[in-house]
Amino acid sequence: MRHCRIEWNKLTHTDFESLCCDVLIREGYKNVAWVGKQGADRSRDILADRIERITQNKELVRRCLVQCKRHLTDPPSVSDLSNTLGWADAHKPDLLLIMISNTLRAEARDWLEKMQSEKKYDIVAYEETDFENFFDRNDDLYTKYFGEKWMTPRKIAIDTLLDRGSMTAHDLADVTSFQKDEIMRVLDELQKMGLVSSNNSRDDPRYSLVLSMSAFEAIAGDFLDGERRFEFLKSLYARSITGSDLMNHLQARYHFEFSQENRDALIRLFSISPLALKIALFSPTERYNTAHLHGLKLELNEEQQKKLSQSMETSFISMLLQGTLTDLNDPGSKVTLAEHKVDGYHIGVEVKMANINETVLNAKADTTVMILKAKGPIKEGELVQPSDPSLFNHTGMVLLNLGEIEEAIRQFDTLISAAKDDKLLARAWNNKGVCYLRLEQRDKARPCFKRALELDPSLVETRKNLNLCTEP
Repeated sequence: MRHCRIEWNKLTHTDFESLCCDVLIREGYKNVAWVGKQGADRSRDILADRIERITQNKELVRRCLVQCKRHLTDPPSVSDLSNTLGWADAHKPDLLLIMISNTLRAEARDWLEKMQSEKKYDIVAYEETDFENFFDRNDDLYTKYFGEKWMTPRKIAIDTLLDRGSMTAHDLADVTSFQKDEIMRVLDELQKMGLVSSNNSRDDPRYSLVLSMSAFEAIAGDFLDGERRFEFLKSLYARSITGSDLMNHLQARYHFEFSQENRDALIRLFSISPLALKIALFSPTERYNTAHLHGLKLELNEEQQKKLSQSMETSFISMLLQGTLTDLNDPGSKVTLAEHKVDGYHIGVEVKMANINETVLNAKADTTVMILKAKGPIKEGELVQPSDPSLFNHTGMVLLNLGEIEEAIRQFDTLISAAKDDKLLARAWNNKGVCYLRLEQRDKARPCFKRALELDPSLVETRKNLNLCTEP
């Protein structure tokens, strides 16, 4: 995590000058323009007008010369600044603005103050902290130039607390590289917003994020769009909320009750799909409110009300799944799925078109995606073939859990034909029998369990499965 430090190395000299122009325009400067050729430090002058209102009817136009200094390691030296002031003397501006991707050293700052008393124009240094404060108010420009969302001090403090439960202000300052007085100001702001609470200890209070739905919505709104959206879902704070509290909130928000099966499935879905969670928390609810009020007005009986609720619930879940499909295309999702022990997923798309009498089109497409670990590095373009027979057992169980039973049986058959180890063969025969049980084909399941017990008589679960085949 980047703690409010700008990654200047992502910008070329030209990018930095372009950013400076955008900053000037956003700060109210007029007639902003690059002029002249690149100098020894590969920078060009920027000219701009600063409009200052004197009275209601009178304005003062101050002619400004801007120098952009992209210094990645050491800030500009006195020698660098001396050359800049020499250029300014030739242009005779009203204001010299030096925009620096760094922080001036004390000797350079003292020298500029001395020069200010000798020059007829004002000298202002716009340093890294000024850029940081600017991005706090204009994070869209940070995204434009750096390709990611700007982390404000408030967001950095929250991000640090997401996985740490509670921290003292001193520890929080150490982790975030803020000064303690600055982190105290941020914590005070977050307390007033109802996002952070403290244990009120007089000596060294500890601060933590507030475990309430209103606080969670405010915090989630900052993270679910950003580059750390998958990390946010994995945080201790998010996991503390995305359970019964969240589901109860969503039931009240959308006016229907989830079945226990759907509650459990949605809790798991929200732990892996930031876009699904964002949709659930922030999507408009007018159509759901209207349907609910319409049902009350019609005085529907219990069965009719249940059907209406199921219809709206299906629409809601469909909307969430569309968001999940988008997330599954993100490389970050693969790590999250693996950490939640999701080894595969099945996507089904079905389109039906019908007239009043008959179905005129019924198109269905299915995709099953497996997430399996490679035994070693894989080269681009290399065809990957499993060399460990146990992989077929793992793959078969994933397919079985996804309901792809016929395909699972094929995996277990492949393992049976390839495996040499009796215990592994026994597991394969047992799992193949379980597949037939799921298909309610006990006559095919029974010999599979018997073969498994011949290979490994210690399989207690297999004996239970065999008994299921003989039950009426």
